[in-house]
Amino acid sequence: MGLYSETGGLLLKRSPKPELPYRSNDGTIENVPEKDPSPATWIPMPKLPLHLLLALALFLSLGAAKVPETRTAAAPDGFQLPTNTEQRYIWLKGRQKVGETVLRFQRVPRDDGWAYVIDSVRRYDYEGISQRSQGMTVVSDQGLPLRFEESTSLNTVQGARTSQKTSIEFDGQNAHVTSQHNGPKGRRVERDVAVPEQPTYLYANQALEHWVVFTATLAPLTKTQTVRLLYPDFDRVLKVTFTAGKKESLAIGKEKTEAQRFSFESTDGELTGLLWLDAKGRLLQLKFPAASLRLVLAPDA
Repeated sequence: MGLYSETGGLLLKRSPKPELPYRSNDGTIENVPEKDPSPATWIPMPKLPLHLLLALALFLSLGAAKVPETRTAAAPDGFQLPTNTEQRYIWLKGRQKVGETVLRFQRVPRDDGWAYVIDSVRRYDYEGISQRSQGMTVVSDQGLPLRFEESTSLNTVQGARTSQKTSIEFDGQNAHVTSQHNGPKGRRVERDVAVPEQPTYLYANQALEHWVVFTATLAPLTKTQTVRLLYPDFDRVLKVTFTAGKKESLAIGKEKTEAQRFSFESTDGELTGLLWLDAKGRLLQLKFPAASLRLVLAPDA
């Protein structure tokens, strides 16, 4: 499945930093130093919902609970994502399919190491609202965000239409966020968001690819831990506690897979749910019980 339309990829309005990969208009990745990549290794280290705020309440659940003693998670040595492969996740509202996300992973060299480039295509159709998005996320070889670009359009059965292009560049302890609403003649907003503590991972609304990245830090761990997530939609950093539960047998298509279950909850109680990882650290399922919403890895992934 092609991940970019005939119009090509997205471009940031700001001048790209020379050391970071970016996607040109013909869809190719630019600013990649000439350097032979190491062989791809399948140790996949596997993120929510931008219904343009119309469905935010659907994806955020309330309630707070006490959690045991925690520690802050850090990207483990040897952090890796799948490379040169594609993963497809199905969105289910109850038993109804309401959308899907397709992710494509690449590993490219940087002047000071490596970066992972994750292309995403997302569609969502529910109760008369149709959303289409495509984007690109670039993270370091430790999973820390370097660049994010996304273009989203929203249509309703009543004929209402809106669109938004978002880009984020990360520079040390600062994230520069640019939002362009309804085309080049629409409203443009630029702002800087401080990210003083590291590691802090990216969590953009509905961007499942970000869950795939930051849950990578959970794969080798079996105890409770806290992860810091930059939530650019509201210019703040969430602290989310993940607690390992029991191992379970999870059905992926017709096959059963042993999976480690984690529950999670942010300190403000807004973000709560469950997720399951396989033995390789691959994200198999993400569940938000309060919204009757599940995101499930497709069996052909």
